Amino acid sequence: ARSAMGCHGSKMRSGADGDFAPVSAPASTSKPALEGRVRAPARQRVGVYNADVGRGDGIADVGPTIASLLAEHADSLAELRVLAAGVEGYERTKHDDLYLLRYLLSHKLQPRAAVKAFASGLAWRRANGIDAIAQVVKEAGFVDGVHSQFPQYGKINPRLPMHFSGLADGQPTVYFSVRELKLAELMREITVADYVLYSQYLNEMVHQATDAASRRTGRIVKLVRLIDATGVGWHTLNMKYFSAVTAAARGSEDAYPQLLGYFFMCNAGRMARTFWENAARPLLPSRMVEKSALLEPLTSEADLQRLLVWVPLAKLPAQLGGGKV
Repeated sequence: ARSAMGCHGSKMRSGADGDFAPVSAPASTSKPALEGRVRAPARQRVGVYNADVGRGDGIADVGPTIASLLAEHADSLAELRVLAAGVEGYERTKHDDLYLLRYLLSHKLQPRAAVKAFASGLAWRRANGIDAIAQVVKEAGFVDGVHSQFPQYGKINPRLPMHFSGLADGQPTVYFSVRELKLAELMREITVADYVLYSQYLNEMVHQATDAASRRTGRIVKLVRLIDATGVGWHTLNMKYFSAVTAAARGSEDAYPQLLGYFFMCNAGRMARTFWENAARPLLPSRMVEKSALLEPLTSEADLQRLLVWVPLAKLPAQLGGGKV
């Protein structure tokens, strides 16, 4: 189970599920160089993971603080809170202002659009038994590798290895390598429903981890997904798998606003780029596409810098230009 941890720069505490102190907006509104590498000295690197800029906890000091967002959007949050009170399943302590803030930010600060998604998300959770899943995830904790306890892990992980890091005390990140994937074999072993259920556990795990990190650090923390696309070819692609991914994303968007920070596909050759533009991208939700990018960190210093804003050099896989083997 998670332990309550004081928030960086505030009195917020970990969790949004009723066991921890809620985060509330103020009553009134008021607007308020990375580790060195051979190619460049550390002082030339504009980023977050050095003693001067970063906090050393693996979370990027990027964007406004939660406190400033709550203050700036206090009126919109107050309106959203009134609207949310009429939604089935709403609980004031459980669905605090930080919980609602994520909806507001995901819907262009429009309370009525946000409450519609909020209601849809709660309905999706009820229909899929997510609260029971949430309890299992909470009791398992945020140890890297905890997903080994989830249904179908034994069939899925050997063919779709997911390397999670930073779940408990850093930037929540998941890394895939195309060379490790066996998607055709995977989809012969499991059904789309199996994959959807597994994804529900993973999404809830990431939601709880990012929520705890947000309350700990005072900034909205999101998942970063990294994929090394080296070796992508027609033999590595499987449309049934991408259909399963689409099915898993359906409905969960409204349940987990602001969950995905960025999806970086790295070392993508012509084949991977063609597939992304013509096959994968059209199937994915628009909000996911907007947060995706194709990078070449092994050959482009600018692309490497973009990754290092989110993942420390020591924790970035070597295949992406980092120091982690």
